[in-house]
Amino acid sequence: MTRIFLLFFVTICLSLNAQNKKVYVEYKTVKAISEMQRKLDPELKKGLEIYVNAIENIEFELFANDSISIFRKKEKLKSENQNPLSSILNNGIYYTNIKAKEKIKSIDMSGEKFNITYVYSEYKWTITQETKIINGFKCYKATTNREIYSKTRNKNIITNPKVWFTPEIPLSYGPFGLIGLPGLILEATINGKLYYYATKVNLDYKEKPSVKLEKPTKGKFVTESEMEDTQIKPFSGPKL
Repeated sequence: MTRIFLLFFVTICLSLNAQNKKVYVEYKTVKAISEMQRKLDPELKKGLEIYVNAIENIEFELFANDSISIFRKKEKLKSENQNPLSSILNNGIYYTNIKAKEKIKSIDMSGEKFNITYVYSEYKWTITQETKIINGFKCYKATTNREIYSKTRNKNIITNPKVWFTPEIPLSYGPFGLIGLPGLILEATINGKLYYYATKVNLDYKEKPSVKLEKPTKGKFVTESEMEDTQIKPFSGPKL
């Protein structure tokens, strides 16, 4: 009886420890230069480089526990050398609750706050046997694809995310709502042009007062389709 009680006690302690565990990850954006980009017209190439350089200077961070994660652009003090584009690109906060199966992106548009709800299980992953070490963690490569109709472009948009995740950190989170794997994603690309690398992993961080692992409550909740309707409405013009 004593042995059974001890085993039960240890199991409960381990469970509580996992629930109280908080993880903090910093990601850096790195650009990939394709052969096609090298052959672009000089003016187009210059404009693309300005955009990509602004993106490359942006860093992101993920706060998580065993059930909830928050992913956002890292807040930085403004400097004279800061690219003005970086302050408006990739804004938004991604909220994920793996127990409630919720995935939400909160954005501000024209002074109004929107909470875009996504299909929780939108990604069906294929896990490969390819491995590599990232920040001391053994990671496995996983791939997937997503096809969705875009009203603004009037065609289906296909993305092909590729990620590296580590089962050594058994939390099913990653950047930009890339979730659903048996481990934390430490490297990811959605389109093969920009890569997000984990530069810092803290397995026992102290929660920042400004970051609460809570579901957004302020703002209008909309689906992806409803958000597109809101975005294209100013350009649709009056009906004849």
